[in-house]
Amino acid sequence: MRQFFTSREEYIAVLQTEVETLRRFYYKPETEGTGHFNTTIGVLEDRIKQLKLIEDAKRHYVEVELGQT
Repeated sequence: MRQFFTSREEYIAVLQTEVETLRRFYYKPETEGTGHFNTTIGVLEDRIKQLKLIEDAKRHYVEVELGQT
């Protein structure tokens, strides 16, 4: 079985595409029964924020180690 590794940027892009798709086709706040879609959007947006924070923290760490700050 082959394993494929994607970069963090690619992963974030895929998650953002999923959020856009859910919003465009499934998000209907005035309709009952769409809570799962709304919850999923929130979870994906939180995951995107977490990944970006990790990326920023790593970039800052490298800058500090290299004395660039």
